[in-house]
Amino acid sequence: MCPTTDNSDPHEIEARFWEFHQQNFGIALREIRNGQKEGCWSWYFFPTPPYIVDGVERGSSMNRSMALRGDDAVHAFLTFQKDGVDLRRNYIAIATEMQTQLQRSGMTLLKLVGPLDDAKAISSFRLFEKVGAQRNDEELYVLCGDLLELCGQKRAYPVPTAAAPPPPAAARKKRRMFKGLLFGFLNRKKSSKANNKSKD
Repeated sequence: MCPTTDNSDPHEIEARFWEFHQQNFGIALREIRNGQKEGCWSWYFFPTPPYIVDGVERGSSMNRSMALRGDDAVHAFLTFQKDGVDLRRNYIAIATEMQTQLQRSGMTLLKLVGPLDDAKAISSFRLFEKVGAQRNDEELYVLCGDLLELCGQKRAYPVPTAAAPPPPAAARKKRRMFKGLLFGFLNRKKSSKANNKSKD
């Protein structure tokens, strides 16, 4: 039965995702850690946008019912928490484990999740990379970008450049000493020129 719309949850995040995550998150994470997805859980843990072809929505009825329709729906997914279920945390946890597996020699996304779900996972990574960047959620969009690259895809958002660390105290002290010496030298030079002019 399709969930009914709740004004406090217009995207039906609780009705669609909460109970399944509560009951199956540990199972899904264990399967990825073991190097092969076995259960039918990708719709719940790697939701995707609607599958549109030539302006028409395609895909199975399950795919349509579980799609996140618009960035607001993704935001609602990422901020949902109830009774110990944190959907963003679960997404990050499984995506991080997938990253670990895909960094192993010989492992591919096809081997990890199977031929029915590899394209679905990439679609989800693209969606969450985009919305993560919009939300300034660096952990999320960098992770999804890394996964896209591991799958032979291009990341849409660059990895932030790390800011240079502040110089240590000793280096700052040396800079101040150098500036002081330079300032003194320039002042002495200026005074010497002034004295020479007065003599003339």
